[in-house]
Amino acid sequence: MNESRTAEQAERILPFFLQPWFLIAASFAGMMTRHSEHVIVFQAAQIRVLLQFIRSKGHQRILLNDRQRSQLAKAGKPLGRKVIGECCPVFTPDTILRWHRELVAQHHTHGNQVQSRSSGRPPLSPETVMLVLRLANENASWGADRIEGELKKLGVIISDTSVENILKDHGIDPESRRKECSGTWAEFLKAHWECLAATDFTTVDVWTPTGLKTIYLLFVIELKSRRVQFVGSTQHPNERWMLAMVDRVCVPEGILGGEYHATMLILDNDTKFSKAFKSKLKDRDVQPKHTGVGMPNMNAYMERFIGSYKRECADRMVFFGEQMLQYATNEYLAHYHQERPHQGLDNELIIPMPRPPDPEGAVVLTKRLGGLLKSYQRAAA
Repeated sequence: MNESRTAEQAERILPFFLQPWFLIAASFAGMMTRHSEHVIVFQAAQIRVLLQFIRSKGHQRILLNDRQRSQLAKAGKPLGRKVIGECCPVFTPDTILRWHRELVAQHHTHGNQVQSRSSGRPPLSPETVMLVLRLANENASWGADRIEGELKKLGVIISDTSVENILKDHGIDPESRRKECSGTWAEFLKAHWECLAATDFTTVDVWTPTGLKTIYLLFVIELKSRRVQFVGSTQHPNERWMLAMVDRVCVPEGILGGEYHATMLILDNDTKFSKAFKSKLKDRDVQPKHTGVGMPNMNAYMERFIGSYKRECADRMVFFGEQMLQYATNEYLAHYHQERPHQGLDNELIIPMPRPPDPEGAVVLTKRLGGLLKSYQRAAA
């Protein structure tokens, strides 16, 4: 009896599945499933190609922000590890699921986090943090206690422990290294501005009637003002010539002459700075100070000037004779002192203008060396 009832039910249901509209719907559903599979396969291939392209540019990892990780975690959780592994070649299934766990944990602990932030000591203001860092960076020998005292003078009340924490968070040793630090080379130079000068040679190749010759040029710079003196040039900087250069630079209008001349001269270990040369400097109350071997940064101001002279003048000209070289060098120094703003002097001129520029005056172009050196100024009203 049960078998006959089952047969009757099958006879009633079978026509339903054989209806044309059902067959059409089933076929359409099958087509949609295959279409979705093709879309997924295409998207997975597209992601793999994009990932290969990104890695070919040197990016081994794709870094996402919290919002992007949250979006992937929510979308990937219902799929499970197997499906994620098949359709997501960029991130592993474990990564997607770990993001989901972190999202759930963040959701459940959000209320507690908000409550914990509102309790305890209030955080320091960004202005206070920046002030602590400024004092630490501008005073290498100050420790946390010294910075705390200076802040108190400025009306900022903060404990030495807080100062230590700020310095540690920004990679600055709050105590031992700073107390032993004697300051930077730049700080040493600025502390001795009034008495420091520096000297060095550079060379330029010049065409002469007998062929190409190398000319040595000697410069001296006053560190504080950046004023430069072209002492002289020669093919043979022997000791006799070097002693004559001492007389040139120690005249009243020279860098090492006058009532308030520099009393220390920075120079390298070139053999042209002989014992007799240094002895004559000492006779003129100038103490020579040697840089370390292979340490051009100890004579950085002189090196910087020579680099500018080469880039802006000497390397851009072909010289026919030493006289032409001397003329071009003097023209460059006139431009350097009177027309060229200097970043090390807050973009001011070494020799100030005799009067402030007239804002209503026309802008006039001044050229030197055939337009190689250019400057602009306001015409007088």
